[in-house]
Amino acid sequence: AHHPLAVQHEPAEVAVEGRQGRVVDDREPLDGAVALPVAENVSLAVLDRYFNGIVLDRRRTRRDTAALMGEFDVRPNDPSLPYGALSGGNQQKALLAKWLQTRPSILLLHEPTQGVDVGARQQIFELMRAAAAGGACVVCASSDYEQLAAVCDRVLVFGRGRVARELVGGDVTKDRIIEQSYAAMAEPARREPSP
Repeated sequence: AHHPLAVQHEPAEVAVEGRQGRVVDDREPLDGAVALPVAENVSLAVLDRYFNGIVLDRRRTRRDTAALMGEFDVRPNDPSLPYGALSGGNQQKALLAKWLQTRPSILLLHEPTQGVDVGARQQIFELMRAAAAGGACVVCASSDYEQLAAVCDRVLVFGRGRVARELVGGDVTKDRIIEQSYAAMAEPARREPSP
């Protein structure tokens, strides 16, 4: 049975064409090829920009990636490094750079600060806010109540696979999110009507 909120993992080109940026919790398998250089990982979403006829302009790719790494504070700022050599927070910032350079209309984030240090966490929050201020719809799925309270204008609390609560405005606080999450899980499961 297809769940109406199920997320299908489409190929990256589908995301690019649909102006979607996606950053998932398990960064390596879906979003970053760990053995490839950072420059190749970051430029994959906009690779068509770097072709001169049939030749890929690698020098320009590295130069533009270095500029993005500086803008997104990815450390060390060395586009030739393997993506897997970056810390978790810097991998996440590199992925945000990859997708935000496409100017997505929607940015889908799943546990965007999982496994990152406090400094990188704050930088990621700022990047999320900047994307929203730039007109992107930012959707963040997270089990981190503090993160949700810090960056969200609206929080949907799920319980048993359904939206159980909606918090907006002054209700978007860490304590209120926790309270409503427990309340949603305490509700009995609803039975689907027979067709």
